[in-house]
Formats: sequence, structure tokens, C-alpha cells
Amino acid sequence: MVVTAAHDIYRFCCDGLADPEWAVPENERMSFRDFRMTLSKQMLAYDPSMGLLPGDHDFRAYTRLTTAKKQKRKRGKRDRIVYESEGVTAENYQKAKRHKSGRLCGDLQQFLDHSSSVKRSTNQGVCEVCQKKTVWRCKSCSASLCILENRNFTGGSCLVRFHCDSFFGLAKRDARMSDDTKWKPANQNRIRRHAGYMQTLMSKANDEDDSSEEEGSVVGGIFNSTAV
Repeated sequence: MVVTAAHDIYRFCCDGLADPEWAVPENERMSFRDFRMTLSKQMLAYDPSMGLLPGDHDFRAYTRLTTAKKQKRKRGKRDRIVYESEGVTAENYQKAKRHKSGRLCGDLQQFLDHSSSVKRSTNQGVCEVCQKKTVWRCKSCSASLCILENRNFTGGSCLVRFHCDSFFGLAKRDARMSDDTKWKPANQNRIRRHAGYMQTLMSKANDEDDSSEEEGSVVGGIFNSTAV
């Protein structure tokens, strides 16, 4: 009954009745089965230690956190969470960010290195973002990307989006992380919703990195004190 009610709310939002910006075309909406599966994955993947939902503060995963970590989560708390079914996890996001030659460019200097490597290819490829044919290719991450449209520069939106952390999971090459083998370009609504999901996921990935650094510092301190 609760799941059915949640799906009715989902349809209400997709119609744009709650907020016009939330409107989703009929052919892009989840069926009840897909909605139920997405909801199940969300429940299994959600971490109450993030303290983002009412009641999370009562879970042991949250109460066992240090005061500093609780404050950090409180500062980074979002008003709402948007979940996607693109198959992106904190783990594969961290792997994509691990190497400097990786595609995701958290800072503009790294993006500049990638954009400088863009060259015209002798063969056409399929754009990783919009699925159109293109002869331009980012040599740094071996990706075909649109730079010009009808020989006119249009701002290089495909080039920028592909290297943007918030777009990770929507590109053509990311489709293998999902069960959906019929990849198609994301529209503006999907890009916006996915960006909200990625903000939450990136926050979680950063928290995990901080935890690893803290554990390493503790181990190092114990080792040094033992050596002395």
C-alpha cells in the first residue's frame, strides 16, 4: 500500500503538478515495476550515517559517529535526495577519480589538459553525450565528443558535460554500469535530477576518503609511539 501511494506521488510529480520543473515526459517515466525495483535498490543502498532523512539520528550507524563527523554531515545536509538507476556507486566514482588521466575533472586545470588534447580524427565516432556522429576526439580519455554543430562552435557542451563529475553515469560508456543496455542520451530533466544524486554520492565518497585518512593517521600514530 505504501509503495502504491509512493508511485502515485511519483506520477503526480512527473505531471508537473508539484513543480513544473519536475515534469517528465510519458515515455521516460518508470513503470510501477521499475519504480518498485528502484525504490528497493534505494532502500538497500541508503546509508543512515549520512543523517539526511528523519529518524536517521536514531540509528547506530549515526550515533556511533564522532562529533566532528556529525557536524560535517549536518553542514552538508541537502534538503532533498534524488536517486537514479544509472548504476553509479561511491566505489566506481572513486575509481574514476583515482588517476589524473581519468576523465572526471574536478578542477579546471585538469579539464584544460583534456580539452587541449582534443584532436580531429580521420574516422567518425559516436558522441558519448548526445549520440551524434563526430570526428572530434579527446585523446586523454579516448572519447568521441561533439565540438562543432554544422561547423559552428556551440560552446562545447558535450565536451564539458562528459568531463563533469555530476554527469558521471549518463555517458554512453557508463551504460555498462547499469542493467540498461539500450543507452540513449539524457535530456535536461534527467541531467538535473542525476546531478542532485551525484552531489549526495560525491559527499559520501569524500566522507569515506576522510575516514580512511583518519584511520591511517591513528595507525601511524600508534606505530610511531611504539617505535619510540
